Amino acid sequence: LLTNGSDCLLHYMCSLCVAALLYTLGALSWLPTLTIDATFMVVFFSIDFALNCLVYSLSSESFGVHRLLLHVVYGSFNTKTYFLVVLGSLCGYSFNVGLMILTGLLTLVVKRYGLYQKTLRLCR
Repeated sequence: LLTNGSDCLLHYMCSLCVAALLYTLGALSWLPTLTIDATFMVVFFSIDFALNCLVYSLSSESFGVHRLLLHVVYGSFNTKTYFLVVLGSLCGYSFNVGLMILTGLLTLVVKRYGLYQKTLRLCR
C-alpha cells in the first residue's frame, strides 16, 4: 500500500522547504504561475498532437491515409478523454511553476546524493 510512501514524504518535505524559503524571501509572487483554462487546454492538446505526429513520423510503420485517420480519431478519443476529465476538473486552478521546478530539482539533488537516507538515519 505504501510502496512509494517515502518518495511521497520526501517530495512534500522538499516542497515545504522550498515554499518556506521562497515565502521568506518574498519570491513566490514574482515566480511564474500557470492557470489551467481553455487556452492552456488548447495549447496542451496542440503540443501533444504535434509530438504524437513527430513520434509517428520518426518511428512508426507507414499507414494508409484511411487507417491513419482511424488511428488518430480512435487514439485521440481513447487517450485524451482522461486528460479532458482531469484538466476540466482543474479548470481555473493556478499553480506556481517556479515552485514546482525548484521542488523537483531539490528532490533530485536529495535523492541523487543520498541525503534523504542520511537524514532518516540521523532521526533514529
